[in-house]
Amino acid sequence: MASPENSPDDSRPDANLMRRLQEKFGGTGAIISIAGPDGAGKTTLANQLVDAFTAADLPVRRIHCYTWYKNLLVMPFRLARLKNRGEIIILDRSIFDNIIELARKAHLPKGFFGACLKGLSACYIAFEYKILLSAPADELASRRPEELASKVSRQLKLYTELGHCAGYHSVVSDGPILLEVLQIISRPKTQLRSGNKHGR
Repeated sequence: MASPENSPDDSRPDANLMRRLQEKFGGTGAIISIAGPDGAGKTTLANQLVDAFTAADLPVRRIHCYTWYKNLLVMPFRLARLKNRGEIIILDRSIFDNIIELARKAHLPKGFFGACLKGLSACYIAFEYKILLSAPADELASRRPEELASKVSRQLKLYTELGHCAGYHSVVSDGPILLEVLQIISRPKTQLRSGNKHGR
C-alpha cells in the first residue's frame, strides 16, 4: 500500500456535510490538532482538511510545528488570536507529539507523561478537536524502512496509550479518512467523546 503521505484521498464531502461545517464553524474559529506517529498521514490529512474548509468558504490555515517546545509560551497566544479572528487552525503536530517523543527517549514512567498530558489538556490550551492517526505497526514500519521496527512499534504504543490521556479520537489511516474525520468534527460538541476508535 502506498504511504498516505503521498496518496490522495478521493473522497469528497457532500453538500449536506459542507452545510454542517458552514453552520458549525462559520464565524467561530476552531483549533483542530492532528497527532500520530511518523508516517501515519498527518500532513496529508491536514492538507485535505484545509481544502475542505476552503471549499466551504471558511477561513482556515495549517500550522506545522516540529518543535513545539521552542514556542511553548508564544504559541497559545498566537493560536488564541487566530481563533478569535474566526480562523480554523489545523495543527499538523503539536506539543502532544513532542511529549510522546520525549517519553520514547526518557527513562521515566509512562504515568508521568500521562499526567503531563492531562495537565496540559486541562490548563495549557484548548484543542477542541483532537485526531490521533495510527496504523498497524507492520504497515507503519513498511512506510519508514529507514527506522528500526522496534522504534516504530514503541512510538505507536506510546501514541496509543497516551493519546487517551490527552482525549484524542483514534482514527486508523489504512484508507481514505477525510470524510470520517469531517464527520467527527462536525458533530455537536455534546456528542463528542474522547478516545473513540474509528477506522476500517
